[in-house]
Amino acid sequence: ITLLADVTIHLAQGTTSGGSASRGGTTQDLEIVAQSAEYQRPEKTIRFDGAARASRGTHTVEGDSMVALLDGSGDHLERLTLIGGGRVRDTAPAAGGLGTLSGRNIDLVYRAGEATLDHVRVVGEGRLTMAGQRGPGSEITADSIAVVMAADGTTPISLDASSRVVVTLPIDAKAPARTVSAHEMSSHGEGGQALSRARFEGGVVFQEKGA
Repeated sequence: ITLLADVTIHLAQGTTSGGSASRGGTTQDLEIVAQSAEYQRPEKTIRFDGAARASRGTHTVEGDSMVALLDGSGDHLERLTLIGGGRVRDTAPAAGGLGTLSGRNIDLVYRAGEATLDHVRVVGEGRLTMAGQRGPGSEITADSIAVVMAADGTTPISLDASSRVVVTLPIDAKAPARTVSAHEMSSHGEGGQALSRARFEGGVVFQEKGA
């Protein structure tokens, strides 16, 4: 099935389990708009082309092309893949939450039967920003970024980055702005909480602004 102009499709994502767009456990579909769409029934995929944009609450996904993979029933979204450049954005992230994520190819996997992200992978020109307590938080750039989300679907609890990794930490009351570059980085939170510690490996360089 091919739709050729001004496409708008609503995909069910099940019941939410919390987070910025889903307090109270309500059900909210994902709306996808694009210039064209093609539904492949046997593969249970829908390809969207031309200024594709998916949105649900404060969660927005944008790209020139995206492919939606439906579950076995063909009724609920399981995975959303951005091809050739895309961006993920939350307009109202809590502190420690994911603010923006961009890259050449982005794969977003949703929890089964829920409208929340489970994990995300970026390959090529990856850039991720986190929300701080009062304004922008840290920024991470790398050729490859893999993120595991908490149950709310908005808070990273595990992050692995590789190849040309640069982490920028904003100025705060205890320290000036800092950058750390390395070949690889791994970051985790304690007990399923927001990221709180990081390990860098390979050609590590630490700099403080003004130092």
